Amino acid sequence: MDEDKFYIYLKSNLKSKLIKNLKKDEYFINLNIEDLIEERVNKILDGDMDLSEIKINEHKYRKNDMSEQHIIKEYMKLNRNIKFQEENPKSKGTDVYDRYERYKRATNYNEFKEFGGKNEDYYNDYRKEYLKILD
Repeated sequence: MDEDKFYIYLKSNLKSKLIKNLKKDEYFINLNIEDLIEERVNKILDGDMDLSEIKINEHKYRKNDMSEQHIIKEYMKLNRNIKFQEENPKSKGTDVYDRYERYKRATNYNEFKEFGGKNEDYYNDYRKEYLKILD
């Protein structure tokens, strides 16, 4: 997915979540202005936006959030530079511990796979902040 499609996807997700959260807000519920909220959010987010200054805090997503999974998949496809926590956080004597020891030296997704990493390791380590995606 190219960068433009990613931002379109991100903007669409943001719109939906923002509208949903504003509709639940007690202040707005009491004013009964759901249509106004939706119209205003759509107008703002459908316009041109400069997203270059926005830093996404990737670690704030919930564990089962599908948008998080989509973002991680994009990082994998783009073979972004990565860095693993040096100290192995896995339980010693387990297969996953041994695997982490091999792949923790990877500097991108392709190397991670070459060193024996599995996609579920990548997702899990990212969510637990053992893996950082670098710019």
